[in-house]
Amino acid sequence: MIKVNPQARKIDADRLISIAGVREEKGHSLYYHFSKGSDPKIRELRITVPEGETVESMIPVYANAQLLESEVTEMQGVKFEGNPSSGKRLFLEEK
Repeated sequence: MIKVNPQARKIDADRLISIAGVREEKGHSLYYHFSKGSDPKIRELRITVPEGETVESMIPVYANAQLLESEVTEMQGVKFEGNPSSGKRLFLEEK
């Protein structure tokens, strides 16, 4: 499991804005975007997730991570350990 919470806690931020996943040749890159108060500066944390690895959920630090991680799981296949929604369908089936 890849630990992200220690890295995220070093970032001077109080909000998790988004998580973007990008498929790479041997896994995924995840881009976490943060902000703080009224400061317009966006802070970014990038992690590399090798194929088949799981990522530590950020829910203990940012509650809204549950929805953002679920979206990354469904769209990219990356699993988040500690997220109760990981692996459940977020989007409706196409008809």
